[in-house]
Amino acid sequence: MNTRKWGVALIVIVVLGVAPRLARAEATEDWNLVGAFGTDFPLEVGGGLRVEMPYHLEVQGTVGFLPEGYSDVANDVGQQFGDYDDTTARLIDQTLQDALVFRGLVGWHPFGGGFFVQVGYSHIGVTGDVDLRDLANSFLPGSGLGGLLPGNPIVNGDASIEQVQGLVGYEWELGSNLVVRGALGFVYTFGASAHLDVAQLDLPAPADRLIAQGEDYVASIFTDYFHVPTATLEIGYRFF
Repeated sequence: MNTRKWGVALIVIVVLGVAPRLARAEATEDWNLVGAFGTDFPLEVGGGLRVEMPYHLEVQGTVGFLPEGYSDVANDVGQQFGDYDDTTARLIDQTLQDALVFRGLVGWHPFGGGFFVQVGYSHIGVTGDVDLRDLANSFLPGSGLGGLLPGNPIVNGDASIEQVQGLVGYEWELGSNLVVRGALGFVYTFGASAHLDVAQLDLPAPADRLIAQGEDYVASIFTDYFHVPTATLEIGYRFF
């Protein structure tokens, strides 16, 4: 079983394992607000808020960015398991130059504290300067696109990446307000779209059609290969 299938299996196990125990959980009266900052390697460095609720449930929202070193690791993992070439890897690196990550998670502490599970959704908006020669060499080597390009065919590209994530982890309370968390998980990319801004190049019609196919190709790279294991480390402050 490859990494992608293992990751999907992990997410399903988390969901199926939580549901029966949650149905039998006893209500608690605790409501808490936690501000947290941390990393979800190799996808995000950022912070957000977590609301702890009765039944040992929680909801969490974070906003962060994708550091260059993180995107390099994610690309290396995708290249290792997806078996795409260096030109395609360079195309992904160009697209992931500037990324903003939004995550929403729901979680549960089945034993009241310490151990927890989470599942959630991530949206990653990325932009970068894309060299169309890499696109031509990676996706359309025999199309003639390279001959239709100007001498410096670098354009702005952007993409939206949609993901689901499952995590299992443990939380340590350091005093009355400080909490530290560690978790392992997996992210599965289920949707993506891409756009290349080629209007300023004034390309002939055949090139425009090939570029549209290339946008679909860039999106398919993410949905086919951008499935990675994650490691989370987070420090939080419980306000009340």
